[in-house]
Amino acid sequence: MTKTLFLLLLLPFLGFAQIKEGSYSIKSTNSAPYNSLANIIAQINLKGIEGAVTLLLEEDQIITSQIVINKFDGSSTQNTLTIKPNVGKKIKIRGQNLNGYTSVPAIFVFNGTSNIIIDGSNSDTNTNDLTIINEDQLTYANRTIIFVASDSKTNTPSTNIIVRNSTLQFTGTNGAENLLVGVYSGNYQ
Repeated sequence: MTKTLFLLLLLPFLGFAQIKEGSYSIKSTNSAPYNSLANIIAQINLKGIEGAVTLLLEEDQIITSQIVINKFDGSSTQNTLTIKPNVGKKIKIRGQNLNGYTSVPAIFVFNGTSNIIIDGSNSDTNTNDLTIINEDQLTYANRTIIFVASDSKTNTPSTNIIVRNSTLQFTGTNGAENLLVGVYSGNYQ
């Protein structure tokens, strides 16, 4: 009995606790998972949040696969997840091919999640300090910047998704019959 109680008391210290309310600086010199946007999102998908969480980007982010934000514990209209540049920073999130044949179909996929804010302002004003760029050059793949999706397994829709003060950009064009759109909504497979 005492061993079980002791183990249960240690669980928050063993990495099972939710991400606490507050603002977190995201930069490569931090320890994981706070060293990249992809790593902290993976932790939030796994653990959830406890209160409103703001991820403050300190430096440009380069991704080679989609950042998928699934439905996670603790999310509510008061307990939002906000992604934004830190004060005084102008940030670019770039999606690039891992190799010459693997596409980056979206930079962000909101998969049946809710209460997410991407705010490109690095202050409390309406400045535009965040650029999200899909640099995928494969012309035979459908591509987007932000994919607002319903989870195809649970049919849970994504709701209360806000994108503001941000520039969405592509560096290439698509083939004649392929999708190339800034924000797309549909089912996620």
